[in-house]
Amino acid sequence: MKKITTAMVAIGATVSLGLLTAAVVNAGKGNGMNGQGMQGNGMQGNGMQHASITYGTTASDAETATLLHMVEEEKLAHDVYVALADDTGARIFDRIAVSEARHTDAVRALLEARGIDDPTAGAAAGEFTDPVFDQMYADLVAEGSTSLDAALQVGVQIEELDIADLKDAIAETDQADIDTVYGNLLTASGHHLTAFENQLG
Repeated sequence: MKKITTAMVAIGATVSLGLLTAAVVNAGKGNGMNGQGMQGNGMQGNGMQHASITYGTTASDAETATLLHMVEEEKLAHDVYVALADDTGARIFDRIAVSEARHTDAVRALLEARGIDDPTAGAAAGEFTDPVFDQMYADLVAEGSTSLDAALQVGVQIEELDIADLKDAIAETDQADIDTVYGNLLTASGHHLTAFENQLG
């Protein structure tokens, strides 16, 4: 799958870690997770718990474009995994979809702090502002619905895309809150990738 890139970011703030903890390590194994949410390790219910974080309040046009891209990319992962969970019945997709919802919320928090309208607010599953994501959603769900192995390969593709885009973002930002969120999303995506690869054997 062709890698999507955006203009990436550079701003400034201070942050304490606490987002997206190691609970996602066991995404493919069911440890510490169920279809409703994650308990412990800093995450509970539908929200992400973190000790303290100071958000930036400004963003350039390029920074805004990056945040808008990333929130839709995280929603894409969530929506595809929900669809593939329905198609395959494989619980790995349910579990990782829960984590992807938190990823989306983490980027939404960065948008909210800066007064940037969230393009995913109120959007239905598979619905995006960027038509590229509309097409990707349709293509990935169609590809993954053919078999369990195909669905797992779609998971690999999505996580590899996310990892590549997050690495680019981290390399180009010096704003602490954005860097922290992206860094934690990168760690989680690495765990998700490993979980999908382990299922493929």
